[in-house]
Amino acid sequence: NNGSNWLKVPGIPNSITSFTQAQHGYLFAGSDYPGSGNTGVYRSTDNGNSWIYVNFSYTVKSLLGKIPGIIFAGVYPQGVYKSTNNGTNWTLSSNGIDNNGVNSLEAAGNGYLFAGGYSTGKIYRSIDTGASWQVVYSSGQSDMVYKILASPVNNNLYACIGGKGIYCSTDFGTSWSYFSLNSNNILDLEIDLQNNFYAISSYKYFISIYGGLTWLERNLMLTGSNNLKNILPDSNYNIIA
Repeated sequence: NNGSNWLKVPGIPNSITSFTQAQHGYLFAGSDYPGSGNTGVYRSTDNGNSWIYVNFSYTVKSLLGKIPGIIFAGVYPQGVYKSTNNGTNWTLSSNGIDNNGVNSLEAAGNGYLFAGGYSTGKIYRSIDTGASWQVVYSSGQSDMVYKILASPVNNNLYACIGGKGIYCSTDFGTSWSYFSLNSNNILDLEIDLQNNFYAISSYKYFISIYGGLTWLERNLMLTGSNNLKNILPDSNYNIIA
């Protein structure tokens, strides 16, 4: 009913940090809560009505299901794992990635994969479906790469880098440059089909109807641990966070 009411589904813990949908429709959720006994990956084959834990007990920071037949998991501190059988088995796919692990994953329209480092300030790119990775950006500091996003409008890629705002690549990740929201700790970014941008930090949200060139900023009256982590705009420019 458009989010008016919510029900907790069985078989999945509270500490979920990432979701993805595979090409065939299966859903995958990742948990990263250390010490809870619930870290790892959960799978649903019935549109989220029920979930089962798959054999993967690592601290999952991100999931990616955009590549047909493969699920990727960004893991702390191991790096990237991938599964070619719907999460039943996983293999390490981190050649070229530092030991600090991976916080975010994305796939460009040409099939290139991108991984954002966990407190390394690095963006990695793979042109061989994760077999090897190369550093294509480094801040030179221990920054978190919170999000990497491929634009649905063009071939641009955007990266939310902790404390440094948003960076952009227009050449499939070969080079990156500062884009917008400097000095903000942007945790999530979304772009709709009209090229409107939506971004959040812990206590603020930002909207741009000018392709990210200028922004409207609003403070949210949140206190304590009630901070924002993810954002989802709807077709009426409302924001779910």
